[in-house]
Amino acid sequence: MTTPDNRLTPLWRVPLFGGALPLVALIVLGGLRTAAPAQTAERTRWEYDGGSLWRSLTWTERSGKTSHTYFETRRNPVFVELLDPSRQYTVRLYADKLLLRGGKGSAKKFPKFTRLSGGAWKDAGTRLEWQSPAGFLRAQNDEPNEKAASAAWVERNFDGTHVFHETSRTDDFIELKDPRRDYTLRLAADELKIRGGNKTVPKRFADFTRLYAGRWAPDRKPVVPKIVLDLHEAPEAARWAAGAKQLCEEWYAIIYDMLYPVGHPPARTITIHFKDPIKTVAYTFAQQGEITISANWVKKHPEDIGMVIHELTHVVQNYPESKGVKIFWIGEGVADYVRYFEFEPEKPFKIDRKKTYRDGYGTAAAFLDWVERTHGPHVIEKLNARLAIGAYTEELFEDYAHAPLGTLWTNFAATVHH
Repeated sequence: MTTPDNRLTPLWRVPLFGGALPLVALIVLGGLRTAAPAQTAERTRWEYDGGSLWRSLTWTERSGKTSHTYFETRRNPVFVELLDPSRQYTVRLYADKLLLRGGKGSAKKFPKFTRLSGGAWKDAGTRLEWQSPAGFLRAQNDEPNEKAASAAWVERNFDGTHVFHETSRTDDFIELKDPRRDYTLRLAADELKIRGGNKTVPKRFADFTRLYAGRWAPDRKPVVPKIVLDLHEAPEAARWAAGAKQLCEEWYAIIYDMLYPVGHPPARTITIHFKDPIKTVAYTFAQQGEITISANWVKKHPEDIGMVIHELTHVVQNYPESKGVKIFWIGEGVADYVRYFEFEPEKPFKIDRKKTYRDGYGTAAAFLDWVERTHGPHVIEKLNARLAIGAYTEELFEDYAHAPLGTLWTNFAATVHH
């Protein structure tokens, strides 16, 4: 549900990129790939319960005399996302801008996606080179040879995102190396084995040890439901509705991959009704795949397209009831997190200090973002997985974020009032 009072402006002010940092090259999370289903023999994606590994692209950034290496972690019609594992930067390359988030150690910190520069794809069709006045980012192995060694692989699971390099390939297995953690993986037809580990990891394996059962799988295709517009009661909203339809077609797959990287039943059809009068700006019946929007609201506030992302997230969530637990605040918080921290992170954002996370919406979104950044990785994704099966409890915060929910809120509130 969207209400008109959940307008947000920045909780923090992050200086924009002004030449102090080089451009960044990155790696794309998770898999919305558009290739035809792979044959098992191609062995470019391996899946297990809770995660996946896939063959990815290595990117190089050049800015003056500076060079950095990134890995592609996500690719969709809106942006290409890259990861710099050493500095923990995530970069998004759009058609006209570069956004940056993260930073570890001595690297400059960007708590939310921040615009660093304008730019454009040199090759809009393939999106393998992005240029700006400060430099460029370019994919190195855009046509990987099946037998080529040193190809980049990315693993994504609830523990985070990790980068490997292919070191050998036989008829029985592919061997991958994580140089940062000193792990070696062997991916076979039905199992993953692991060996090694240095002082940066909690567990080491002296010999190859079976860790997961899994399989070689086709690349994941984007999940794009059919979007139906109901304008019978508000034909005057047709133009705005067409933009909302296109937005849903682009962003459903992005949100789905963000919340359900290892699969979940997707919506097949989403109907968007435009009506008046209704008691709020918009509301959603997720199980039915129905969104209802106030035609009068969009007439007065045509710029409020982000509200559609909030409601679309509810359709992707489609949470059942969690026994004995009220999930209103976290459901609305996740929906606003997707809106304000993923879809429109450049929009001014502020918190109403009179509210708490229990009020949901923007306050809960900012709180969840703080938990994700300071107590992660992937806390929201883990909580979402439990919400999706009706097994959410507030004690999960202690499991996933290593502190009780009340303590986390007290610590976050102290940063807001500082």
